[in-house]
Amino acid sequence: MQDDPYFSEIYVLCRKEWSGSAKKLKVYPALFSPHELDKFTPLKIDFVFCCLGTTIKVARTKEAFRLVDRDWVVNLAQWSNKSRVKKFLVVSSLGANSSSPLFYSRTKGEMEDGVKAAGILSTMVARPSLLIGKRKIPRKGERFGEVALALTKPLLIGPFQKYKAIEGQTVAKALVHLSKLPSQGFRVFESHLLAELAKSPQGV
Repeated sequence: MQDDPYFSEIYVLCRKEWSGSAKKLKVYPALFSPHELDKFTPLKIDFVFCCLGTTIKVARTKEAFRLVDRDWVVNLAQWSNKSRVKKFLVVSSLGANSSSPLFYSRTKGEMEDGVKAAGILSTMVARPSLLIGKRKIPRKGERFGEVALALTKPLLIGPFQKYKAIEGQTVAKALVHLSKLPSQGFRVFESHLLAELAKSPQGV
């Protein structure tokens, strides 16, 4: 994005310290409470890309996990609507459903419901399958999942395409393309569509 002339300025709101730097980049620490977010209202943001997320291992409790993966995301969506953001793009997860018996999928579904209720003019939801790529802290469970999905990849065709593992960079590229498409309302893109979009955005 920082080399894309489509974006004149990029504001990065981080939960933790981050040393990224570029001409267009401005980094701010933020806890994503309504009060904290109100400080950014004067910035006049057109697009919001939300990639907030943690793990139970890091969060330690379900309440702490919900705070990051659900509540903070919904706070950001509500702020975006109040600030007249043109498009809100958020990373969710394959299987997100507020009625799911699985805690993780249910939390992601509740997040999506909250984002939709915020009433933003245009909302794009990315539901990737297992995300692969470099991480500062390796996750053993995800590594096992990568191996399992690699072995079953030849079988993941037709309606099962969406279960293929996907690179984090592919999801990011798809979201950037989605931000440029003239669309309104609430739309969901599952993993296989994100992969297609990253390769050929005009066709989605």
